[in-house]
Amino acid sequence: MTTAGGYLQGWNGAAAMAFNENFIDTFRPICRNQFILLATMKNALEAHREMWRSARKDIDTIAHTTMDALGNAGGCGKNQWSFGFSVLSAVGAIISVPLAAVTGGGPLAIAAIGAVGSAGSAGAAGISASGDSAEDITNSMRQAIERLTRHIQESEAEIVRALQKTAGAVNGGKDVFVAPRPELAGMRDGELTADSGMGRSD
Repeated sequence: MTTAGGYLQGWNGAAAMAFNENFIDTFRPICRNQFILLATMKNALEAHREMWRSARKDIDTIAHTTMDALGNAGGCGKNQWSFGFSVLSAVGAIISVPLAAVTGGGPLAIAAIGAVGSAGSAGAAGISASGDSAEDITNSMRQAIERLTRHIQESEAEIVRALQKTAGAVNGGKDVFVAPRPELAGMRDGELTADSGMGRSD
């Protein structure tokens, strides 16, 4: 496509000039924007996968911490335990990714979100508890599961917001992702060699 312009230089039709302007000149930026769009979709899927991977790690940690607390109940020392939530660090913040200009309009961008890739527990959002009774221990487990559920919902909502913003940008600026339909596609045979079509070669 990028070298096709030379083949049209010998033609004098309006369609030849329009093809060069609307398709050859815009081929590179449109391809770049399509790649950016696909990359943001891939990143969103990876963020969703990382969120559930971290959620599984967190629920497993809650279960083992609870069993340890039950095992330590009634001992000589104070029975204390805590829960952290790695799911909070699984999904990154929404960022704005600029698109390549195609028609000389204003700057356009799409929202992107991705997996952070680190699963460290967030102490500020953790739960600390103590006690020796089975009721205290199971209640803390229930609170931790409820907190984890909220964090999963919050993380998933961030991903949804990013995808909704991306969908809005695509719907509002389709011309930066898809070239227009060629007028030649609707012409009759006789029109193709007229001045309004491809014209005639020199």
